[in-house]
Amino acid sequence: MSQYMRAVVVAAHGGPDVLELVRVPAPPLGPDEVRVRVRSIGLNFRDVKLRTGPSADVVVPFTPGSDFAGDIVEVGAEVASIRTGDRVFGVTTHGAYAEEVVTPAVMVMPIPDGAEYDTAAILPVAGLSASFLLSTAGVEKGQTAVTYAAAGGLGCFLGGLLAAAGVQSIGITSSGDKAAVARAAGHDEIINYRDTDPVRAVKDLTDSSGADVVFDSVAGPGFGRSFRMLSNHGTVVLCGRSAGDPDLSAVGPDFLGVRRNLALREFYLSTHIFDHLGEVPDRLDELATGLRDRRLNVPITTFALDDVRRAHELLGAGATVGKLILHP
Repeated sequence: MSQYMRAVVVAAHGGPDVLELVRVPAPPLGPDEVRVRVRSIGLNFRDVKLRTGPSADVVVPFTPGSDFAGDIVEVGAEVASIRTGDRVFGVTTHGAYAEEVVTPAVMVMPIPDGAEYDTAAILPVAGLSASFLLSTAGVEKGQTAVTYAAAGGLGCFLGGLLAAAGVQSIGITSSGDKAAVARAAGHDEIINYRDTDPVRAVKDLTDSSGADVVFDSVAGPGFGRSFRMLSNHGTVVLCGRSAGDPDLSAVGPDFLGVRRNLALREFYLSTHIFDHLGEVPDRLDELATGLRDRRLNVPITTFALDDVRRAHELLGAGATVGKLILHP
């Protein structure tokens, strides 16, 4: 094994220019860990958030990235279920923007037969989030769900899963091109929030009753409008913060004071995974099968690891659809 590898390092918080591709020592291998030669790295908006500002999750300097797929090149002394040469995908707290990743063996799974590295690398965060969101939100066949950022990775996964569940799905996007992607992903109706008031549009599409569930991955200062989209007894599921933390001071008039029996639920994938570890393999296998059979349609755009700054620039500007992949 080489003693060094290339990795992206963030030495100080800031814009895409703080992403430096450098040679670093290869991480040591523990007895219960595996070393993966990374073939594909899945980007998530969380990577942008960790790069731009302080977080309790990481301390600078650090290497971003959580989703990866590749080949096992070394296993720890206590690892019996995985062998050198196995094709795997997995998730780590950070460190995936690199030629190699060392992670506990329990955090990787075999890549399903017929699946490519790129496909496997988009599953851990966006795919699992969509799977668990659907099963825990309480939305049922014949009901209506609204999905923000419907052309993004999470939005595309949700589009296909909601369609399969028989849920009427309304996707919110920001352009005609993104609307086409969201519709191809499975959303029944599309709202371009730049052209129309999304609250009014949701009401029009639901005969004024509103949606049963709103999956809000945007939050920010406009968070209150998600509650105005709901039907009586509806639920807002906060599953992201791409526009910043929700302005809770502005939520009161739309949530607590309306006497409509509304609900707010916050979703963190990491917490949910550790509470439901036994469900993860089957869910990932179902997602991979859905992508292979094209029941799930998530566009993938690839970049060389050398172009990580460009990938972050586009992702942070909301100028992408589906999932972005880095190739070391």
